[in-house]
This record gives sequence, structure tokens and C-alpha cells, in this order.
Amino acid sequence: MKNSSILTRLVFAVLLALLPHFLHSAQANAQKKVKAIRIVGNKRTQDLILQRELSFLIGGPFLKDYADFAVGRLDRLRIFSGIKITPIEEEDGIVLLVEVKETFPIIPSVSISFSDENGVLYGGGISALNLKGEALFLSGKVMFGGATNIEFKLVNPWIRGDKIAYSLDLYYRERRNEIFGFNETVYELYTTFLRQYKDHLNYGVRVSGQYLRSDVDGKTVSADNTDFAPGLSAFLGYDSRDSWTNPHSGWWSELELQKVGVFFGDCRFWRFNLDGRRFHPVAPHHTLAMFSLLTLTTGTVGQDVAVWQQFAVGGANSIRGWELGERSGKNQFLNTLEYRYNFFEPRPLRILGFSFYMGAQLAAFADLGYVWNDGAEFQPGKFLGGAGLGLRLIVPYVGLIRLDLGWGQPGMSIRLCVGSYEKPARQRERVR
Repeated sequence: MKNSSILTRLVFAVLLALLPHFLHSAQANAQKKVKAIRIVGNKRTQDLILQRELSFLIGGPFLKDYADFAVGRLDRLRIFSGIKITPIEEEDGIVLLVEVKETFPIIPSVSISFSDENGVLYGGGISALNLKGEALFLSGKVMFGGATNIEFKLVNPWIRGDKIAYSLDLYYRERRNEIFGFNETVYELYTTFLRQYKDHLNYGVRVSGQYLRSDVDGKTVSADNTDFAPGLSAFLGYDSRDSWTNPHSGWWSELELQKVGVFFGDCRFWRFNLDGRRFHPVAPHHTLAMFSLLTLTTGTVGQDVAVWQQFAVGGANSIRGWELGERSGKNQFLNTLEYRYNFFEPRPLRILGFSFYMGAQLAAFADLGYVWNDGAEFQPGKFLGGAGLGLRLIVPYVGLIRLDLGWGQPGMSIRLCVGSYEKPARQRERVR
């Protein structure tokens, strides 16, 4: 017993003698700076594309939060199926080893989609995810069936030399507008310029233009059944999501003020959008997602606001469990609560020499929303609600393919809702 006591005292004495050395080593390691970044795995992507996203790490201490943020910035480019950052300690500092796996650069595809309004659409297209090795995204698609759609999209996530992103979307559509009862031919253009400010804030402008022709009277503001609606908007955004591919935590929010009918045009009104999206981690692989969108529009429908510029609720991209176009109006308030479980975390896959990523999740959801014209029509007791279960596939370019079973409308059975992209993104679109 006496020998045990002497041994215990001896161990404590040795630990006390070594404690200053341990504290000095820990302090020295904490003060070590990131001196360099070593990139491997980028066969097509230019080094400068990765370096510009990681440059903020150089010269500072290595912190896990910074590394996680850097992974999120690389994921934002959507050209990698795998990203890993490992610190390597050296005498005079830390070298960060950045390992990336590139997804395939060009995707020729046969496209099949389902629209609540126009049924099955089929066709083909091609997408370049990493044009010139600069993370430029370029795609074109032609689809037929229940409608004729021609789409073109160009995205540059960061103009060289500055943190400015731009995107250009062009659409040509010939389709039956089932919600408002007419056949429409429309040309649409949407351009966004975004300036990143510090880590999470951004601001910018959007320029839009819509030229629509109706085959019946009373759907357009102009008497000749054609409307031209140019628009200009300014926005302020905040994005702290940990991932663009599969967010588990963080916020995405945007405040936008738009003027339709700038200087000229048939339609003339102001539109205000407040869009908030929250991703809250519950446990590993479990996420609680909350989305809310408020849109307010000035003017009178039929005089300043065209019938086709109203919002309609019901279907896969607004209130699931209700028929498409159950109600319509120039203002909208949409809310969604989703509980997501990733049973197959997104991971790199390689098939026939092609690298890509894929994941899958289950979701339980509830939607609550309303559309109205005049203030007197806004009655919380008349909100529409729906709920259900869904399966999601996480894939490149599209992001999400959604298969949801929704229930909500009285007297209706469970409805299958098929959608692509995140629901809060699709509910911002005119054709949703």
C-alpha cells in the first residue's frame, strides 16, 4: 500500500514537471500558420479556380470551422463529387492538402420530366459543368410532349479577379396554361449579377424580360393579347449553408424589391419578396428544414398586373396534397417544414469511367400557404395545408429529384407529387 502511494506521487511529480512543455507545444501548434495549399485530383479544373476559393486560409491558423467553410465554397462550384481538406504539420507552418474528385465535365442526356400542369415532357440536351476548367456551367435542352420547352443556361460562379457571379437563363415555351385557361407562347430572359461581401453576405441586381402571347382575350394587360414585361430588381442575401449539394446546417435568405415595367412595358407594378430557408442539424444524417416565402405585389389584376402574372397554389412546388391552381392571386405566403433523413449520404461514385455523386434521403413534410389579391381577402382561417412523405435523390446539376406523397385537400385521395430541384427554389419561378 505504501509503495502504491509513493508511485502515485512520483507519477504526479513527473506530470507536473512536463506540464510546461505540453503547454508550450500546444501554444506553438496553435500559433502555427497555414503557409501553403497543395491541391491534388483536379485534372481539368484550373488551380486558380480552387486557390481563389481557398485563399482566405493562407496566413492564418488552421481551424476546423475555416476548413468546413472552405469545403462549402468548393461544393458551391458543383463540379466535384468529393472534397477533402487535411492539415499537414511542418516545422515552419501547416500545409493544407486539398483532395478533389471531379465529376464528368459534359453530360449528354435524355430528359424526361413530369409537370403538374402539362404532364410528361421528354427530349434531350447537353450540359457542360466545368467549361474551360473555370467552373463555368453551360447547358441547353429541348423538350416536347405536353408542352414545347427550349432552355439555355449559363452560370459563372465567380468572374476572374473579383467575387462577382452572374447567370443567364433563356426560355421559349409553347404550352397550355391550365391554371388560367389559355394557350401561351412566351419568351423569357433572366439575368443575375451577384457580388459576394465578406463570408456570407451578398447583394446584386436582376434583369428580366417576358414577352407572352395569348390565344384568347382577357389574359393580358394589353388589348392585342400580347404583353411585354421588363423587370429590374435589387436584392440582399445571406448564405451560411454548410453545403449547396446537401445542406445540413445554416441559413439562406433573400430580400428582393422588383419593378416590373421599368421605363416601358405593358405591365407596371412593384413586387417584394422575402425568402427565408433554415437548415437545422438534429443529429448526424438528420436535418430539420424550414422554408418561408412572402410575396407582395402592388397594382390591380387586369390593369397593372396580367392574369398570367398571378400565383397559384397546389401541386408539387407549392402546397402538396392539393390540386394545381386550387387558388390564385397576386400575393402569396408559402411555408414548409421538412424532416430529412439521409439514409445514403452523398458520395463519389464511378461507373464506366465517369465520376459523379449520388445520395438519397427520406422526408416527412408539411406545407401551409395562401394566395390573395386585396387585403380584405387575407384570412388565416382559409390557409391551405398539406402533409406527407417523400423520397429524394441527390444528383449532380439538378440537385434533388423529389417523389412525394401528399395529402390535404378534402375529398381527395393521396396525391403523387414529382418535382426537381429544391421546392423553395422552384416556388420562386413563374412556371412551377
